Amino acid sequence: MKPDLIFSPSDLSAVLKRRRKALRIRQEELAGLYDLSRYTVIAAESGEGDPKLSTVLKLAEALGLRLVAIPGEMADRLVLPDPPPPPPDFVDVDDADWEIGEEAP
Repeated sequence: MKPDLIFSPSDLSAVLKRRRKALRIRQEELAGLYDLSRYTVIAAESGEGDPKLSTVLKLAEALGLRLVAIPGEMADRLVLPDPPPPPPDFVDVDDADWEIGEEAP
């Protein structure tokens, strides 16, 4: 896994969601690790709301991530490798497009 630079809440949301998917953890499972609600995970991953720092740290820890503060001038010089492609056969149930209708024959 490559390191990510986070400059905005949407960057953080994307990192949390990408890491959860890479670990193949469902939102409910992630929430249960630290007695959080599934809505808290959904909100953190979608950028809705404004999660407390303690919540962000819990989610990061549960996902095996560490938040590190570095000086801006150092961050500007970092060269990060491209991430590997996602596995082709994985569909996250939390992100699937569901339609209610007739069953397929």
